Amino acid sequence: MFQRWPHGAVIEAWRRCTFGVLPSTGLEACATVVMEANALGRPMIVTRVGGLPEIVDDGQSGLLVAPGDVGDLAAAMQRLIDDHELRERMSAASVTKATTLMASVIVPRIEAAYGSVLARKSAQLTDPAGFSHSRASRA
Repeated sequence: MFQRWPHGAVIEAWRRCTFGVLPSTGLEACATVVMEANALGRPMIVTRVGGLPEIVDDGQSGLLVAPGDVGDLAAAMQRLIDDHELRERMSAASVTKATTLMASVIVPRIEAAYGSVLARKSAQLTDPAGFSHSRASRA
């Protein structure tokens, strides 16, 4: 029924909702749907699987629930329905969280991590006299 929506329609749906729910039981690595909701200030209720706990700060930008626990999910949904102030705080925190997940923030961190690994490897391959082991073994 709701398959293959144009991206604009998805964004408009997010604008009209109060919060989002992703009760995944699979190992979600990086759920774009959560990041889109965050960017639009929508708190998310997600399960504690895969990378979801890295995207949603429990009690801050959304709520984490146990995978497969229908009662836990229902209670979290009811909590956000009933508590307007909590939703408002989570909405603001969601937007802040979204900025930490933007490519302009994440890519430099990944590049720095790779650079650090390469620097360590390079140092391991170079002996104290400054000759690399590969050059020394050819001599």
